[in-house]
Amino acid sequence: MLPASQGRPARSLAPPPIPATDDDTTTLAAAFLIGVSAMWISDILFEFIVRKFKPIAQE
Repeated sequence: MLPASQGRPARSLAPPPIPATDDDTTTLAAAFLIGVSAMWISDILFEFIVRKFKPIAQE
């Protein structure tokens, strides 16, 4: 009996193609979206941490 991987072609582990250097618009747009998303995620996490560990107000 043959192993399961012998019937299928091997997957390529090559990195995705790099866009041309003359068009930086795509790269800048991707960097912007990644940065904004990371900022939103960090804001949400920080707000959760602050609310969880905020001391109870003494009246």
